Amino acid sequence: QMTPGYHVTTGPAAIMWSPDSTASGSFAVDGSIFLFPTKGRDQEGYGIFVGGQALDGASPRYTYFLLRNDGKFLIKQRAGAATPVLKDWTSHAAIKLQAGEDAMKNDLRIVSGVKSVVFLVNGVEVASLPRATVAPDGAFGLRINHAVNAHVVKVTRSVASR
Repeated sequence: QMTPGYHVTTGPAAIMWSPDSTASGSFAVDGSIFLFPTKGRDQEGYGIFVGGQALDGASPRYTYFLLRNDGKFLIKQRAGAATPVLKDWTSHAAIKLQAGEDAMKNDLRIVSGVKSVVFLVNGVEVASLPRATVAPDGAFGLRINHAVNAHVVKVTRSVASR
């Protein structure tokens, strides 16, 4: 823990969540994450997930929304060993890039509505998918890929709004 929030330095990829962090219906999950110098690992993703089920088991399920330091985002699911892509790595100008020795913060938001789930970066919508495809109800938390050095300010749930 490192106030405010906590610092994460990964070896292998990891998901992190609290058993109390669940959401269903209409809701938003927000994550504010500072990325520290990538040391040439700009292709590694970091972000948030929703819809977590059986996360401690052999067949976890969740939908994750990642950014990486080349200005691209990804929306993907994990369903046991399968990892279907919902939106492949796509460039977007809303993603702030880390450069030099300073950390760079990006705010991620997933808004779960009645019919669709909207994905935003720094307040800008980057994708919208059908709710049935995303399956957002369940646990929410962090997904941090291999060898990422980040500071997580928050991962919180709120009332759905953009």
